[in-house]
Amino acid sequence: GEWPFQVCIAPYFLLLSRAILSVLAEPTRPFWYWSEKGNSSTNKDAATVDPASLGINSVGGANFAAGAKLLSGASLWNARAIVAHRRLISTRRDDDDGQTCPTLWNEAEAMFSRCLAAFCEKVTFDDEHRNTHVATEVMLEWGLAQHHFRQVGRGKKSFNKALEISKLEVEVTGAEGKRTKFQQKATAQYLVRAKPSSQEATVQEAADSTSEKKAHIEKQMIKHDEVSDDALLLEKIKFEEQDDNVHYNLSILDQSTLLALCLDVKNDNPMDGLTGEQMGAFLARVLNQHDDWMVYATALLERAWLECERTHGRERAILQIQALADQHSNRLTLTQSTFKSVEEDSAPAQDRLRNLHGIVYPPRWDMLRDLAERYAKIG
Repeated sequence: GEWPFQVCIAPYFLLLSRAILSVLAEPTRPFWYWSEKGNSSTNKDAATVDPASLGINSVGGANFAAGAKLLSGASLWNARAIVAHRRLISTRRDDDDGQTCPTLWNEAEAMFSRCLAAFCEKVTFDDEHRNTHVATEVMLEWGLAQHHFRQVGRGKKSFNKALEISKLEVEVTGAEGKRTKFQQKATAQYLVRAKPSSQEATVQEAADSTSEKKAHIEKQMIKHDEVSDDALLLEKIKFEEQDDNVHYNLSILDQSTLLALCLDVKNDNPMDGLTGEQMGAFLARVLNQHDDWMVYATALLERAWLECERTHGRERAILQIQALADQHSNRLTLTQSTFKSVEEDSAPAQDRLRNLHGIVYPPRWDMLRDLAERYAKIG
């Protein structure tokens, strides 16, 4: 038979991964041992479970439990699977007050508590740079988990903590610049300055070894001139001060952190023109680099959602969303009209999945629903 409402092609793979990862993360806990009322740490403590009932007293069970404890990343991967599980549960956003999936939230909170204790509150690796990277990534994903479960604050404190751990210097300010091709007088524009730690700060340059890859990633963007010959808007704001047009190289994790700060602006403010301008400044900074396929696609999608509310950018925005939705299919479409674009211009699965847990990118079915609603609005 056919699935009546297909939001996931193979949901049984999620069930299998949840079963495996939950056992590896907590080998002494019974499968699905999570109570809706288990909000206290006492109820979440594995010590309250009788090991004899699980066969842990046997030699094989004891060896398995001891070996599983050596897998330092099992808790993090289990937490990621829990978040994926929550995102596949379809709920109306207006009706979701953060109490929709209490059992999953209890499990996610317990797993991320372990991750924070292991990677953020103590030194895990000998390499300081690796410690900082992993701690930032875990804190960022913990904030995104709070966002997906719609908890109070939507991850704001965790995003700010991740920014602090990464030592990324971010300044939201204003500068004079021009937005259109025929603009004579510069006006005030939002500007986000981002600079990594002083040891890593380098001015952005086009290296030959990565220029081909970056050009491949940049093909995702639908440009104004491709939509209309008489487009008025520039592809990006041209600031009067030359220093404002120079950008430092940011790591992919730093770019993901900027996207999280952009998400926080969206969560923390009413959706009006001022909020859109501030979000657009964060997205413009991320779009200055083309280092990761999905990070770049996320920034393009967020920008397209903002441009749908504007007169001059609406047509480009609709085509941009269409292109991002089509790239996850091998069918020939309006924005994917040749077999070359299907086979060669798309990124392989490993590139799409590499940094997926550090960003908020909607499932394809959600993008198609959003796209259909926007087409219906414009007539």
